[in-house]
Amino acid sequence: MRVLVVEDQDDLREVVVETLREESFAVDESADGEEGLYKALNWDYDIVVLDVMMPVMNGCGEESAKLSKAGAASWAKREAAYLEWRMEISSKSSTP
Repeated sequence: MRVLVVEDQDDLREVVVETLREESFAVDESADGEEGLYKALNWDYDIVVLDVMMPVMNGCGEESAKLSKAGAASWAKREAAYLEWRMEISSKSSTP
């Protein structure tokens, strides 16, 4: 599972990232919402851990909506790829 941690406090971000990695999560991190949004729009994440009070761009309101939309789009792409794969497997197994 791939996780993005967006937190401006270095010490807190490091603890969260290290804890998740110890539990075998693939983790990327960002120190502000703007960088977090860029990553969320350009890579696929299963979960985004988002601080709500940050400089540059916070996790409330319009900014968090952008991150949510990026996550939903990422999920939709993965789901479509999975369904396409399942259909391909199904059609191969039904041919004699």
